[in-house]
Amino acid sequence: MGVSFPEDLTKEQGIRLIGTLFEARDYQKEILKFFKIKYDKKITQTRAQDLIDEIFSNEDNKINWKAKLDSIKLKENLVKLKFFNVEIPKNITIKISQDVIKELFEDEEKEKQWNKRIDEIETEKQLKEDRKEEIKELLYLFNSDRLIHECEKIPQKLFLEFIEGLETEGHKIKHLTDLNNMNYYFDLLVEKYPELKK
Repeated sequence: MGVSFPEDLTKEQGIRLIGTLFEARDYQKEILKFFKIKYDKKITQTRAQDLIDEIFSNEDNKINWKAKLDSIKLKENLVKLKFFNVEIPKNITIKISQDVIKELFEDEEKEKQWNKRIDEIETEKQLKEDRKEEIKELLYLFNSDRLIHECEKIPQKLFLEFIEGLETEGHKIKHLTDLNNMNYYFDLLVEKYPELKK
């Protein structure tokens, strides 16, 4: 069943009404966190914006938030400059850093190098996320079998330490996901952490 709106609804009223149907955007939550405003995990876009409007009714808060954004932007620019081994003055400003970057990227080859590095960073980030999820699922499998092995629940930190130790010895995570190998690795886990045994 669809949502109906009054015919005489203004654009602003419509945006507010629609905003009550969706969870707050990430940037809204970032602003609230920065100003240490407590909010419900499922806060709506409309409620978050009302809080933000109240925050920015204070000019000092506007200045502080702009300073925060400027700081982030400057850090991003410095990363680019360091990548190209540019000597960075101590009191470099956003304007100066942007001018230097603009001049650098007039060379198409340098821009390609930077874009390639961004792709590498994104790939590395995704691999880390995939690994985190893989270990989480593996821990769930081990904890599902723990009663068979008469073990206490395996803490996440301990399990991660166990996995990293195995990888150092040349083992692969995919070997642990093979059900035929689980008993073997469970025995190794208990041998290394006897406190897990009930």
